[in-house]
Amino acid sequence: MSALSRLTCRAFVESQSAEHQKRLLASLSMKQRASFEHLPSVPSGFFNKNLSTDPLLDRVHVSWLKPYIQSKSTTEHLFYLACLKPEQAAGLQQFLQISKKLPSLSAQGKNFLRKDLLSYLEKEDPHLLPTDLIPHSSLLPLTQLNISQLLQLIDLLGLRDLSHEMGLIIDKKKLLEIESCLKPQELKLVRGWANKKEHFAFPRIEINRWDGQAASLRRILQQRGINRLAKACYDEHPSFLWVISHTLDTSRGMLFSKLCGVSPSAGVQEALRKQVLELMVHISPSYPIRRS
Repeated sequence: MSALSRLTCRAFVESQSAEHQKRLLASLSMKQRASFEHLPSVPSGFFNKNLSTDPLLDRVHVSWLKPYIQSKSTTEHLFYLACLKPEQAAGLQQFLQISKKLPSLSAQGKNFLRKDLLSYLEKEDPHLLPTDLIPHSSLLPLTQLNISQLLQLIDLLGLRDLSHEMGLIIDKKKLLEIESCLKPQELKLVRGWANKKEHFAFPRIEINRWDGQAASLRRILQQRGINRLAKACYDEHPSFLWVISHTLDTSRGMLFSKLCGVSPSAGVQEALRKQVLELMVHISPSYPIRRS
């Protein structure tokens, strides 16, 4: 039974009278009752929330879907792409070199194909919960960011490492090379952080090995930013982590998931969570995003 099914079962039982609850629980075996008692608490207004995981499919980066869709026949490619959001379909069309017009699908056909894709994705995490049921966290607004916003946040987090590194560089030419690769807003933030020391430190960026290319520096910043984000998200609910990793492409998403498994030192996680929340204002004008 999936995590959602178990929560729904508990919500139903708890909606009954005390006497009826007692009779329902009495019908379970001892093992089932023990499992029931260890279920997480049911969020208030459970049955008024969106209990479908279907919206999660719209957030998934197409790189996670490529292997499964690619394994299908050429004709099936068209139908699977037609059940996705236009931007997702466009990305896969380019990858699969499809120039044909996508077919129109009936509501039943679209629903069937989307469920099939979700089943494929949920094999790695059969206990995936809809976003509305992910336990509350101060970082929950991250689950509503699109990939562009999430990558911007990752870049900004990586700049904290770069700011520390730039304070240790004596070579003015090297500093000017780095600054020329940054956007005006990024440079302003880096300079603002110059005199703000952190009470923890990550290994230094080996800037002497940097080839001077802006794209290379961006890759370094993203790796550093993903590390900070993962440490901030350590011990968040598995469904929360799934949403973040699958909003990113597979390479960045898998790196995020890997780094989430490494426990941060005492005090580091809270400091990084604070950083994430502070940087949210630079990427999302509507922040804070509140749950209904």
